[in-house]
Amino acid sequence: MKRVALAAIGFGAAVTAAAPPLAAEPTCEPVAIVDGDPALVASLQSRLVERGIAIDEATPDACPAVRATVVRDGAAVRITVIEPSGAAVARDVTTEEIAATWIESRVRMDVGAPLLAARVPVAVPRGGAAPGAAPSPAAADTMMVAVAAPRRDPLSIAVAIESSFAGDGTDWRSYSLAACARIGPLCVGALGRLGDNEASVHDDMFIIAKRSSRDLLLTASLPIRGRTFTIAPNVGAGVGWMRTRQVGEPLFGPDTCTDPTVDGTCELPEPINEATRGLRLAAGVTVSLPINARVAFDFGVTGELLAGGHTELYVRDNPFDGMADGSDGYTDDFFEYPGEPDRFFRAGIGLRIGLP
Repeated sequence: MKRVALAAIGFGAAVTAAAPPLAAEPTCEPVAIVDGDPALVASLQSRLVERGIAIDEATPDACPAVRATVVRDGAAVRITVIEPSGAAVARDVTTEEIAATWIESRVRMDVGAPLLAARVPVAVPRGGAAPGAAPSPAAADTMMVAVAAPRRDPLSIAVAIESSFAGDGTDWRSYSLAACARIGPLCVGALGRLGDNEASVHDDMFIIAKRSSRDLLLTASLPIRGRTFTIAPNVGAGVGWMRTRQVGEPLFGPDTCTDPTVDGTCELPEPINEATRGLRLAAGVTVSLPINARVAFDFGVTGELLAGGHTELYVRDNPFDGMADGSDGYTDDFFEYPGEPDRFFRAGIGLRIGLP
């Protein structure tokens, strides 16, 4: 029996010597340096001290410090941590208590290291790293557990200036204002646009037709996030109003009027002032390049169809037909004002606040 007992003791000692050591007590004092919103910083420092985390690098026997920047982001707390290895990780949490717990988890790496060492690192989910930070190989395990989902704002507002090419071969300039709200994967909203164009009707007589348009469309887009940009196919449908009017007065002399009134004067043609309303259908794509977490440059192209407009020329009589021999060059019997385009191709740049 004595030999059996001695053998059991010897076997237990051998197993104990061969077994992996349990996590050792840290040999230095864990430290977290917190900055950002003053009220948040004070609250988190108090919570960390209660958990045994030092908040001053001058603490005796201090470990390499973990640095955390905390800001309010609506109802959430956004934390960006720079670890001693140089790796940067970020996360949005809902309460200050969770924020303190997450910072503590980045500081007390000695607790999780034995478990993480036995696992195979996985690829970092897209959007998990803080902007501008590239994960180092030494931070692969950290990045597996400290990844935040990409930020998506519930509301997005965009302004743009556009160069528009009409189906009748004319160039237009236009300005747009759009807003949309997230509904599931889509961003649904509305777009308003103002546009105008000037076309010469009679160069010699300085008659110019000015066309202006006003559009209001309901829109839907599908934002798709890339690593450094967002691409959003979009469609729209609505109504539009277009006006054609004459600007500039005809130049004439007493010898150019071939149809004088009874008192010998020449009567000006009735200035054109026509307006129509119609349907608008549009489809396009917008690429957004973020400037920061909330603002982006937009680059977009759109094709638009117009229905219900007056596409034929507007024709008005010309009382200034000129000399009978045509010596003064005024030989037109009528003025032709441009009609309305039936389609547009638009290319624009702009600024967006809120990334859907």
